[in-house]
Amino acid sequence: MSKSIILILILISLFSTNLIIASSPQEIEQQIQSDLKKEKLSPRKQYYLYVLAGREFLYSSNIQLAKKYYTKARELKVYEDKSEVYINLISVAIRKNDTASIRKSVSNAKRYFAANPNYNKGSYSDYLNLVLKTKIFDSSIKEKDFSSLSKGFYNFEIRKVQFEELIKKKKYRMALAKLDPNGVSDAGVQYEILYDLLRVLVLKKSIKSSQLLCAPRYKKFPDDYSYTMMICGSLHEYLKHSKVSNKSISQLEKYFSKRYSDKSYLLLALKELK
Repeated sequence: MSKSIILILILISLFSTNLIIASSPQEIEQQIQSDLKKEKLSPRKQYYLYVLAGREFLYSSNIQLAKKYYTKARELKVYEDKSEVYINLISVAIRKNDTASIRKSVSNAKRYFAANPNYNKGSYSDYLNLVLKTKIFDSSIKEKDFSSLSKGFYNFEIRKVQFEELIKKKKYRMALAKLDPNGVSDAGVQYEILYDLLRVLVLKKSIKSSQLLCAPRYKKFPDDYSYTMMICGSLHEYLKHSKVSNKSISQLEKYFSKRYSDKSYLLLALKELK
C-alpha cells in the first residue's frame, strides 16, 4: 500500500465518526438556505452556519458539499477562529487524494496559523504538524506517530467553554460549533445531550431521531428519571410531532426546581422547540 494512501486512511479516521447517521444532503442544504433567507444574518452568524454545514457534510462524507461550505466560511471577512475551517479543508483535499489541493490547503493553513499564532494549538496544531512531519509524498509513515491523535480532540478543551452564557444569549450556532462529536461522548452524557439539543435547535427537522447521540441510551432506558433522558425524550417528541409538549416542559421544570438547577438553562433552549 502506498505511503500516501496509508496517511489518507489514518487522517480520515481522525476526522470521521460513526456517531452520526447523516441526514440527506438535500435536507441539510434546505435548512441552511431557509435560515439564510428568513433571517438577516450578520457575517458572523453566517460564518457559524457555514462551519456547521461543512462539518455535517464532512462527517457524513459528502466531500464536495463540505468543501463548498468550509470555503464559504473561510472567505467570509469575520474575526473568528477559523482553525477548524483551514484544517478540515486539508482533510477534504486528502480524502479526494488531490495532490495539488493538499499542497494548497496545507500552504493556506500554514499561512493562517503564522498570522494567528494564538489559534495554532491543541488538536489543530497536532493535525497540521502531523501532515507536515510525515511529508505525505516522500516520507515513510509510522503508525505510532498517530496513536495519540486517534480520538477525542475536544474532550479536554470542551470543559472550558461557557455554554450556559452562549445558550442564554441564544447563540446556538456558536455553541454548537464549540462541540465536536469526536470528543462529545468521551466528555460525558451531559455533553451528548447538549450536542443533541443544540443540533436540533440549529438544523431542526433535517435531523432524524436515530441520529441523536442519546438515542441508544434512551431506547434502553426511556423511563429513566434523569434530565439527560428527559431532554432526549423531548427531542424525540419534537422530531416526531414538530413540537415539545407542555407536559414534557412541565416535568422538566419540576425536575430542575428540585435538582441540578445549574442545568436549567438547557430548559430555556428546549422551550424554543415548543
